[in-house]
Amino acid sequence: MKYHQPSKSFVVETSQIESVADDLKYLLSQIRKLGGRPMTKYDALPMNDADHAQCTVMDIAKSLGIDLGADRYSKLRFNRQIFIKEKTCI
Repeated sequence: MKYHQPSKSFVVETSQIESVADDLKYLLSQIRKLGGRPMTKYDALPMNDADHAQCTVMDIAKSLGIDLGADRYSKLRFNRQIFIKEKTCI
């Protein structure tokens, strides 16, 4: 994201938003994995700690204006490819 002073606006590249969306999906998939939830759509009631964490991630996406493809975290489906993605934290 860059601030453009003459127009007093922020410029966000599509690739940056796509990267954030991918990272949020990866985070959601890892929360599910650690919480013992399925990678497919599921009934989230009663909610466990993993569900509450996923709900927060969905709220973050919504605040950023990112549509991850479902209005509720439990309606998202993750494929195997998401687990192949390696994250490097330095």
